[in-house]
Amino acid sequence: MSQNFGSPVQTQMAVLVFNSPCNVEYHWDLRAKSAGTRRVFVQTDDGCVLGMELNRNDNARTVKRRLQLALNVPTDESSLTFGDLTLNNDLSAIRNDSPLLLTRNAMHRSSSTPCLSPTGKDQQQRDQSGPIEILGSLSDNLAIVKPTDEEPFAPNNPKGFVGKALGQPGLKGSVRVGETGFREVAAYLLDYNHFANVPATVLVKVTHSIFNLNDGVMGNKLQKREKVSKIASLQQFMPHDFDAGDYGTSSFPVGAIHRIGILDIRIFNTDRHGGNLLVRKLDGVGRFGKVELIPIDHGLCLPESLEDPYFEWIHWPQASIPFSEG
Repeated sequence: MSQNFGSPVQTQMAVLVFNSPCNVEYHWDLRAKSAGTRRVFVQTDDGCVLGMELNRNDNARTVKRRLQLALNVPTDESSLTFGDLTLNNDLSAIRNDSPLLLTRNAMHRSSSTPCLSPTGKDQQQRDQSGPIEILGSLSDNLAIVKPTDEEPFAPNNPKGFVGKALGQPGLKGSVRVGETGFREVAAYLLDYNHFANVPATVLVKVTHSIFNLNDGVMGNKLQKREKVSKIASLQQFMPHDFDAGDYGTSSFPVGAIHRIGILDIRIFNTDRHGGNLLVRKLDGVGRFGKVELIPIDHGLCLPESLEDPYFEWIHWPQASIPFSEG
């Protein structure tokens, strides 16, 4: 493989492959690249990044089998995604240097979540460096803080998923690195009169010692690790019982799905899946019509240019019912 990388993503990610904390050795193919091959970077749940060469005949299953040998993750227990696209077989949408995400099927996350941290209990026990710390009891007011420079690809991403400067195209080519927080706020402001139930969201400057600074960023090696100020989106934490990916969608109120659908169309959401629709039981049981839906993670809405939106609700039975004029 040539050492003359053509983009900052390639340069940074190659370093991550060989200095990865996941204790997995993955060998690059150093032979000359043949026609039709593509190099991709696969991030795992624990933040490890692996470099892979895709051949013309590779499909998602063959890639997952190769990852199974390296990571001991069974192919039937993992999902391979590219942005909001789940790769079941065809890899024609994958370009050279594309970032892929390998997750266990029990996990749900949004592409716009800054640190791409695992949600599984066993993974959390191994990862003691979480960027979010909850202080106080459940009776206190809680909020979710997403620093703009800790997004995927951003210089201070706490999982090492870096490689681009703020302002460059990110996970979505039409959304720039460091700008998902602005879109989170915009989605809340465009949700007039709390129509679709988007939690209150503002843009803030926050100072805290827990914020992440990667070595080499702004001379971090020479700085004392004291309190750091960052621009971040601050969203009200909404108590909930599960997300839509963990529950049968037939119990969701038609009106709630329609309101979220209208919001997603208005803001041209490119990342609406079950994992970013929170579900709260209103009667303790959750019978039909007795749950509340809370849409979150709108960092990949309002793209600079048109690209494919993603609305998971469009496949749900509620979406086949005509939307009311009101």
